[in-house]
This record gives sequence, structure tokens and C-alpha cells, in this order.
Amino acid sequence: MDEEPCGQPFNLSQAVQQAPDSFKALLTRQKAGSLKLTLIIGPARGGTTAIERFIFEEGHFHGNCNQPGLLARDLSGTRSRIECIWNKILAKVESLEEAIPDTHAEPVSLLVKETANVIVPGDELNLYLAFQPTVIVVIRHPKMQLRSRIECCLDRISQGSLKQFGITDDEINPVTFLVHGQPLCDHHADFSHVQWDSGVSPWLQHRAHMKRSKDYSSLGIGFRRLLSLHPLFEEAAVQRSIWTRHLNTMGESGSHLGYLVDTFADTKLEHFDVLPDELAVPLYEWDISLVPLWSHLEAIPSDLLHIVDYFDATHNQNMLMDALYPNSVKHENMVNNLKHIHAADIKSFDICSDGPEWDLWYLESSGWDKTELSSHMLQPSLSPDSIDFQFPNFMVDHYERAVHEYQQARHHKSIVRL
Repeated sequence: MDEEPCGQPFNLSQAVQQAPDSFKALLTRQKAGSLKLTLIIGPARGGTTAIERFIFEEGHFHGNCNQPGLLARDLSGTRSRIECIWNKILAKVESLEEAIPDTHAEPVSLLVKETANVIVPGDELNLYLAFQPTVIVVIRHPKMQLRSRIECCLDRISQGSLKQFGITDDEINPVTFLVHGQPLCDHHADFSHVQWDSGVSPWLQHRAHMKRSKDYSSLGIGFRRLLSLHPLFEEAAVQRSIWTRHLNTMGESGSHLGYLVDTFADTKLEHFDVLPDELAVPLYEWDISLVPLWSHLEAIPSDLLHIVDYFDATHNQNMLMDALYPNSVKHENMVNNLKHIHAADIKSFDICSDGPEWDLWYLESSGWDKTELSSHMLQPSLSPDSIDFQFPNFMVDHYERAVHEYQQARHHKSIVRL
């Protein structure tokens, strides 16, 4: 959070003029008083879905839109990412409006959740802020968040998301397997727990050992490369935005590398092996969510911002709604104020699945396929002091920086005290 913003100052009026018609239609509703937007942002695997589901069920919302910026692959390279996002949100609002006779008397109240790594630097966050929404930023101790992120990315292998790149449980020999020419596991790691002749995949044995021992230090630079294999990162506009932002933070040394952006922009996932480390590493850093989270936190006006620590929320959930909405009617009465939306009708939590390929990439590895259990997800979480994890060597510096940023956020003036 001590990092200075980089790049050119944001021009909201210019961004609105260039925004898609779906965004303008929604902004018109907001200005007319017929739409209220609440935005949840947090790190990937930071507890945002559990918080989203809890606030949705306990609060005064007609509907939710879960990660509209999380898109499947665009092999044609022709779609507009911004247009896809706001088309999704508009479609959700229009479906809710059908059940509300007078949206001026009863404005549509929509809860939108995005993880920090899915909001791309530049227009994406600022267009949300144009609605003057309540912004709830969820933070989680990096020890718990990073471990969960590692597991989520390992799940992509088991769920088959990376099969198209030759990365499967059966193909991986943990001693020799390479991702983009880099070892998935450190060659010096101890594999004495693997029974090579057991008939069980050596990789699955090693993965189970990592989870059981809470020790991920055997993961090598190839795993860092694997983290960049995400549909978000093959969109040319996203690549340019993340890479340019990263090079700007490097000062003069970064300016000398600007040619790399033009050289490699629009590289597809199948060819990510050609990316130099100067471009691959920023994608990894963006994927684990720590860089974008603190960047977004700096950009959100304090009068809109509410920071919620996931650990505090799970241990004080009865106080959470009162803390977020101190001037509202008690949250148990909020749902009764939704005159035309009923639990059995439209007011149901929506994971916003976008087809089979979307499900393959995101559904099971994120745990969203268990949303029927989500109302019970906000259970007291373990204290980070009560458990220890060993992280990959390449992640240690990021972890230490993240702990510092997390502690700063805990003392931010916008923290919700529970």
C-alpha cells in the first residue's frame, strides 16, 4: 500500500464516453435512482465468495453478479472485454427489473463481486467507481490466502483445465516435468515418500504429501510459469495493461524493456513458453492477487471503502451486517423490504456460470460447484498463528511483503471493526 500509483491520471469522463452502451445504460439507471450497486473485491482465495453469499442472504439485495470479468478463452481475439463485463451486469439487472413494478420506488439493489486479479489496471475499476458504490474490500492473512491459491491452481491440473497444454496428473513426473522449460518441482526436493511402483500417479502422491505436510517448498519455477496459464492473461489488452504497469514501476530500467510489450502482446497460452521472465513474472504476481489488491485499495475513495478482514468476519458474523449498515434497519428485516423478490423466485445466489469451458476453468477448482453449501461457508476460520506452511522459494519475498501490506490494511481508517 505504500506503492505510488503509476501511469497517467485517470480521466473518468473520457472513460465513460468510450464505455460500451451497456455500461451507459446502467449508469443512467444509477443517476435516475433506480439502481444501487455494491462491489466486493478481494484476493483470489481470500474468502470473497463466502462473504458475498453471506451478505447477499442477510442483506437488502435483489440479486448478485459473481465475477462478470472472469471470462473463458477468446480464441478469436475479437471480443471486447469491457463490453462482455457490462453486458453481463446489464442482463442481470434487466432480469431483476422484470419482477419489480416500480424501480424508482424500489431501486434494483445488485451485489457484484470480483477478485482483485480479475480487475485489470485502468478503466475496469474506475468504471465501477463511477457508480459511487459501496465497496467492500475483503482481506485475508496471506498465509491462508496464498496456501489456498496454490491448492486452487493445483486443482486446475486435476480438473483437466490444463490438459490442452499437456499438463495432467498422469503426465507429470515430479522429478523431471517441465513447464516452459522450467522444472515444476525443484530438483533438490525430497521425493522419498513417493512409491514409484504403486500404480498411483507419482504426482498425485507428491501433491497429497504437500497438502498433508503443509509444505509446498518443493514447487519450482515451472509452477510459477503454470500460474500464468489463465484465460485472462492471453487477452492482448490485459497483457499490455499488466506489463505496462509493471514496467512503469521499474523506472528507467523498465522503459528500456518497453519493446517487449509490443513484441509479445497477443501471445496465446499455447505459446507462453516464449515469454521472457520480464513478462511472465508480472503475470504470476497478478495471478496470486497481492499486487492488484493493494493497487486497487489505493484507488478507492475512502468515503466508499469498507475493509473487512475475513478472519474477523467469520468469528463475528452476527456483527458484520450491523457494522456495514449501521444506519439501516436490522438486517433480519432487510429481506422483508424486498416486496417483489422472494427466496423461491429470483432472490437466489447466482454463480453466473458461462458455459462448459468456463466451468472447466473455474467452477470446481474454485469450489463454486458447492454453492448449495455456501450459506454455511462463513464458519470460523483457523488463526494464521495456529498453523504453518512452507511456501515455494520464489514466493517467499512476495509473502513477506504481503504480510506487511496486510498489517497496514488492518490499521486502515476504513477497516470494519468487529
